[in-house]
Amino acid sequence: MSFDFSATVPNIGTSFDGSVILGTVSYNDAIINPATPTEFYSPEASITVSAFGQNFDQSDDLEFGTFPVLSLSPAPFNSWVFTFVVAESGGSNPVGINAPEIVGFEINLDPVASGLSSYVASVLVTPNAVPEAGSAILGLLGALLLAGRRRR
Repeated sequence: MSFDFSATVPNIGTSFDGSVILGTVSYNDAIINPATPTEFYSPEASITVSAFGQNFDQSDDLEFGTFPVLSLSPAPFNSWVFTFVVAESGGSNPVGINAPEIVGFEINLDPVASGLSSYVASVLVTPNAVPEAGSAILGLLGALLLAGRRRR
């Protein structure tokens, strides 16, 4: 089974706010057994994502080697959740993101009530922590005051 998805970047104070992330996910739906909810590694599953002016695939996942994992929920939903995480640090597979404002993102694909062929994608974005201009100026003033005290 293969399907396309899109997700909109939330407003978090970056130039990418409101931009759309596009992707495709494929997996073998024969391995999903709604009678036995579980979480399992599915090596034949694949994902491609276009985000922040860059292309990613399953080898870019933060936990590549144990990714992709399909999580099958118990009844009454009998549906699965697919999560794809890319980050510049942490995990066993940090990946550079060519957008200085962004240090990581997570895409969650959740089935909707209509069945396994229709999915809702959401994205969580981790912005790069850049100090505000006011904070930077206060830090600079503090450093100058300390330097002035040492001279006396």
